[in-house]
This record gives sequence, structure tokens and C-alpha cells, in this order.
Amino acid sequence: VVIAPTTSLLAPPALRYCLSKVGMTEEESARLAKEEQDSRNWLAGIHRVVLPIRYRPGVQHEDRGFEEAVLARLGGQRRLSLTLMTVVPPGLKTLATEWLTGLAKGYAPHEVTVRVRLGEEVVPAILEELQKDYGMMVLGAPETSPDSDSLFSAVIDELVHLCPCPTLVLRRGS
Repeated sequence: VVIAPTTSLLAPPALRYCLSKVGMTEEESARLAKEEQDSRNWLAGIHRVVLPIRYRPGVQHEDRGFEEAVLARLGGQRRLSLTLMTVVPPGLKTLATEWLTGLAKGYAPHEVTVRVRLGEEVVPAILEELQKDYGMMVLGAPETSPDSDSLFSAVIDELVHLCPCPTLVLRRGS
């Protein structure tokens, strides 16, 4: 009966003393430094990313290399959960799903989900999808004309304004 309480009282100080004599390896020091750095970096906490893509059957995945490179940098050593989505009229769902599935192959090694939303209104459909707890939205911006009142385009400007999560807008050639 006396041994149990004595052991319980002596074990924690003895363990602290023994562990203080054990040195930290370089690998462990590097891991702790990386964890400290990641804890201060909000990008490190992003795991779910949505990429709304306009349905364009003539565009193949080779044309999306810029977005793939940015996502590779964003993900670093970890795999992101990507959702490729498009909004199409009801008659195009099957074609759009096949097209997005083909594009999804170019985003390896990330976990990719394909989502096709039906409708005519793009912005409300994307905003509804964004209610599913995404960490970031990545948009590709077209070139705008000099006489345009929009920074990117009317749709992209509205999405950036109303998006509940951080948004990254990529413009070709930038």
C-alpha cells in the first residue's frame, strides 16, 4: 500500500530529471522549428481549396499548368483537398463532369473532388458551395479591357467581394 503512492509521487520528478539529460536530435529540432513556423503561418492551415472553373470543352489540363504550379507551392509537402467545380445548364451535366474529371488528373498528387452545379447563375452557385468550410478559393482571371470598370471581371470581382474565405486570383502572365 505504501509503494503505490510513493511511486506515483517520485516518478514524475525522476522522469523529468532523466529526460533533461537526453539531448535533442537535429531532426527533432528541425521538426519543432517547422511546427513553430507553421503555427504562425495562416497558409499552413489551409487544407480544402475550391477552384471554380468555367466550362470550356476545348481547354485541356495542359492549359492549367499555372494554377497547378501555384497549388503545388501552396500545398508544400502536404496534400490538399481540392474541389474542381463548374456551373452549367442542366443539359450539360454529363459532359461537364467528364471534362472536369479529365482536368482533375492534372492536379495530382492532391485529393481532387469534381463537383458540377446546375444553374444559370454562376455567383450564387459558387457562394453556396463555399458554405462548405473551404480554406481558400482560387480563381483564374481573364485579361480585362482597358475601358472596363471591373478589376478582373464582373463575376470575379463579385466573388472576391462576397467570398467567406481567403481568395487567390491568378491572371495569366502574372
